[in-house]
Amino acid sequence: MIRKFEFDILKGILIILVVIGHTLNGESFLHTIIYWFHMPMFFMLTGILSTWGRDNMEFVKKRFFSYVVPYFSWCILLYLLFWIENPFKYLARIVYAGSMNTTSYTYPFWFVCALFLGSVVFNALYRKYTKWLLGGLGVYLLLWYGFLHTVHIPMLPWSAEVVPFVLVYFLVGIYINSFFDNLNSVWQVAIYSVSIILAIGMIISEYYGLFNFKLSMKNLSMHNFLLDIMIPITFFIALKRICLYICDMRHLQILLSYIGQSSLVIMFTHTATFSLFRHVDIANTFVLFLLRIIIAIALGVTIYTICKKINSYQSYFWVKNNDNSLYLS
Repeated sequence: MIRKFEFDILKGILIILVVIGHTLNGESFLHTIIYWFHMPMFFMLTGILSTWGRDNMEFVKKRFFSYVVPYFSWCILLYLLFWIENPFKYLARIVYAGSMNTTSYTYPFWFVCALFLGSVVFNALYRKYTKWLLGGLGVYLLLWYGFLHTVHIPMLPWSAEVVPFVLVYFLVGIYINSFFDNLNSVWQVAIYSVSIILAIGMIISEYYGLFNFKLSMKNLSMHNFLLDIMIPITFFIALKRICLYICDMRHLQILLSYIGQSSLVIMFTHTATFSLFRHVDIANTFVLFLLRIIIAIALGVTIYTICKKINSYQSYFWVKNNDNSLYLS
């Protein structure tokens, strides 16, 4: 079972990888590696850490205040800051949401839309209609990997085109966690070791051009069912093992845990931070790269800390309860 401190550290690692990924060129080696697993892992964690099969109205209400209210709050606040287009056009963009809401500062917001819609659908079907859920996903995946992945899929409201894969990763997280819980410590250590070796092997193979694999949930770049599932699982288990090592390093554990608790605010603000500093020109590109990452994360953490101290703003700009979870119900 994944524990609270591991959860916060994993969130911290993943949100840092999100920021790094959005700083890099889309064709770069590191960008490719990060996109193999970072979004699937967010959804796998949701599957593991949420309580599914609850009363639908109660569940929808809680997820609405956790995801939808902050989504609109940040969209409006950032628009007032940047004022990039006609307000009616922008209003239509944020109401349609999903990948249609792509501006210089909102392009990661599709994730929160897909997380909300996927969570509502999954909760409604889980347990009571599990067989229908599994059957429907099975048919869709056969169609997708059979021929739909070659067809242009339109950008649907609230990232609905991504939702089937969100549901798949919810299930993968639930089943992998259940499987891991039933293993003894010897087998767990063996699987940790194999996963780390496989992850390192895939990274090296990609670096030397021996492994050509791309995965992007937002763009529906998913063309190999086995790899689309196995690679996120492999990196999930490997990172889970790394989290246990980090727990022995107190200062790093505290830092990553707090970044993890700030993850939703960082998700909403980091690309806006990039926009604010887009005219900063430093000759050393690596220094500029590091500064962009550090400033984006530091600003998100600062805003989270301020919101945490002002109760009246918590439900608008992060999450109404105090765990600021991207995933917990």
